[in-house]
Amino acid sequence: MEQKFKLGKKWFWIGIVLGFSPVFGIIYGLSLLLERNYRKEGLIIILWAIAWFVLSSVLITPWLRAQGLLPSQDCLRGCWIQARMKMPAVGDILTP
Repeated sequence: MEQKFKLGKKWFWIGIVLGFSPVFGIIYGLSLLLERNYRKEGLIIILWAIAWFVLSSVLITPWLRAQGLLPSQDCLRGCWIQARMKMPAVGDILTP
């Protein structure tokens, strides 16, 4: 039975899915990169994790914030302060 990774194997696709979270993708990719037979797949997963992080943080997240689908940083910071101090809602704290 062949032990070599193939692009159609389930562990490669699990690695791609883990790559949606940059930390897990890089950890899984590094573990594959350290294995002699799986370096190509590990490099692909690491590159995918980095590319997805850049794409989501530079393009997708700002667009979702501009559309009003994600709260702004000011709103999140204000809500956190408000919750920590157990204050009622006030007008000067931004809302989503």
